[in-house]
Amino acid sequence: MKPLAFFFFFLLFFIPLGAFWNPADSLVLSGEILSYSADFRDDGSVYLAALIDEGGTESVEFLRSEDHGLSWELLYSHALSVFPQAVKFVTGNNYHDFHFLLFSDGGSGLYLLRFPGDFGSPFEEIQIYEGQVIENSIELTKGWGPDFSLGCAWLNGTGQDDTIFFALSGDYGENWELASWRFGGIPDVIKLVEPHLSLALDGANNFYLALSGAHFFPVEDSFEIFIRRSEGGIGGSWSTIRVTNNSVPDIYPQIAVGSDTAESKIWVAFSHFDDGNYDLYTAYSSGGYFEIDLLSAFQDLDEYPADMCSVEYVEQSYLNLVIIEEGDEQNRVEWSYCYGNQPTLWASPEYVAEGAISLSDPLWPVLSFAPGSPEAGALVFYCDTEGIHVDAPWFPGVREGEASAVRFPFLIENSEGVFRVTALRPGYYRLYLYDAAGRAVGRWNFERRLEVPLERRGAFFYRIEGGAEEWTGKVLIFE
Repeated sequence: MKPLAFFFFFLLFFIPLGAFWNPADSLVLSGEILSYSADFRDDGSVYLAALIDEGGTESVEFLRSEDHGLSWELLYSHALSVFPQAVKFVTGNNYHDFHFLLFSDGGSGLYLLRFPGDFGSPFEEIQIYEGQVIENSIELTKGWGPDFSLGCAWLNGTGQDDTIFFALSGDYGENWELASWRFGGIPDVIKLVEPHLSLALDGANNFYLALSGAHFFPVEDSFEIFIRRSEGGIGGSWSTIRVTNNSVPDIYPQIAVGSDTAESKIWVAFSHFDDGNYDLYTAYSSGGYFEIDLLSAFQDLDEYPADMCSVEYVEQSYLNLVIIEEGDEQNRVEWSYCYGNQPTLWASPEYVAEGAISLSDPLWPVLSFAPGSPEAGALVFYCDTEGIHVDAPWFPGVREGEASAVRFPFLIENSEGVFRVTALRPGYYRLYLYDAAGRAVGRWNFERRLEVPLERRGAFFYRIEGGAEEWTGKVLIFE
């Protein structure tokens, strides 16, 4: 074989596609960043909202990427004086065409700004709560049920009198139902350790709030991870679940919940103090006890989970986790993932970036899912003195026309809003189709050929069953 031909042969067969797909980190937004948050839509677009200091005035910049983070478009800028409070952002989907920004000025309450999808008409300001909100304690998330919902949580009070408030909206942020939970006389949790909270909703609008609390005196030796959970929505019954029970501190929990409510799949990542350092652990439960495993540990380095994201489709969750290693001079950001069918098996953390990366609470790295990417992948955002950067780590997601260890016996086509499946060998098959959030679109039986018209565009995931085999993949539907 000629040297040049061998070189191309080597590139094609021995270098993974991820090596080409994973571009160098790009600077998304420069300036003095005060807080930022990211979210995605079903069509694969990713949105970023950032609160920046413009020399005495603050504004929120809204940006969008439609090519998996390779390029970004500034959509809108909105003056907002909330410093030093954090802002949290959630975007709707194609059929819930709003953008939502949660913020607090600390003293007067908690507010939601609702912007139209194209930012073309005036925004609406909605006051969710009137009263004190503890700095940087706000959390905002969206549910994964058939009807769009928003959930948020925040802290009020100080020390022994801390109260956690919860709020749920089922009408795109116009009206909110509130619930609260006060520390002190609560069994197991007598005091909140620090204001870090992590919130998730499942497909039935049940709340899952992870926190680090103390359950006996002396408080300094009893930091444990707890989950405050609702059953039957915000107005149903509430319970407190203890995840850890150690004699040394467990702090900074991050939580993710599978959108399938049948098994109540819960993941938690947290830092556990051991031998002079904080090591990174993960915990998983499908409704019973939590199985806890060490993910990463290094001598003379403290490791913290920065963000966690679960997106479920094809009856399988792809769960991503961003990790921070805190060093003496430089901080390192890493990333790991697991599959929902192996919920306790995490990949070894992979390098994302290192340097003077911000570790203040509203500037920790942020994770978002990008369903429109060639890989079913993640985007990792991090902030330093330059501004906000983004990295697209390679992700071993399913690709159209491929199946692991099985020859793919179908021709998959997509044109003019129609999803076509043609079987290349005789048989009886069943197709399951899901949108990017894991919601079932439908199922169909076929033998040779199937055409499924789809009224909306976006990323869709499918599972085909035939006999004892099954195949999964992804398709993008365009107008």
